[in-house]
Amino acid sequence: MNNEVHPNRILFYFIALSAILLLGVYWYSQMYVIEEENLLIDTVNSVAPPGSISDDTQNWETYRNEEFGFELVFGDDWGGYKIVEKRYDGGVVGFLFCLPTLQENYPDSGCVEEEIYSGYASVFYLVLTPRNDWVEPGDEPGASYLDENATYVAAIAGPHDIPDDLMVQYMDREKVIKTFKFIQ
Repeated sequence: MNNEVHPNRILFYFIALSAILLLGVYWYSQMYVIEEENLLIDTVNSVAPPGSISDDTQNWETYRNEEFGFELVFGDDWGGYKIVEKRYDGGVVGFLFCLPTLQENYPDSGCVEEEIYSGYASVFYLVLTPRNDWVEPGDEPGASYLDENATYVAAIAGPHDIPDDLMVQYMDREKVIKTFKFIQ
């Protein structure tokens, strides 16, 4: 009787063990993602329980920009917002909508620029591009089309990172963005 293990059997055991190991790593990583998402939901719900943010925008504050002819409406939880206007070559204009944050020196890409609004972080970025210069973005992340008038195409972009204390406003920003309209 031969006690030697056939090479194909060793290969089979190796592949089987590798597959079990990879499935275990995948399962663990998915559990970690689910735990992180549940933690984020719990954090948001502890700040604003489900149903506490109303869909009613009647009593919200309207921001109107007469120079560029648009307006947006903000809810009560957007109190103290500031807007940083940035002008670029070719007539492109950007507006960072910033909110106060409890996180000091938040590494934001615009609100704290040159200490304009220290203690603020951007929740979204509105970009107005001259209509003739607008190019529809492809699959790469960036600005998403919002609306247009005879002069500009409006697009919206969000931050890649947001302070924890602004998560409710970040989750609520779609309602604000939906109120955008050109008034001229």
